[in-house]
Amino acid sequence: MGVPADRAAIRLGVAVTRGLLLDLLAGAPPAEVDEAYELFVGLSDLRPSSPGPGVPGPPPSAGGHGR
Repeated sequence: MGVPADRAAIRLGVAVTRGLLLDLLAGAPPAEVDEAYELFVGLSDLRPSSPGPGVPGPPPSAGGHGR
């Protein structure tokens, strides 16, 4: 797609996602996991402000869970 990949940021995002999924499997309240995910996304500035041409934006949140 012509976009440079920040491998460290990708690895961090995967690690955080895996950890939060493990929290869910261990019985953590989904609302708390969602809150932690939203905090991570906000701190890491991974949320696109506006997708480039031909790049779809983030999917709509289903039921307010963000996943």
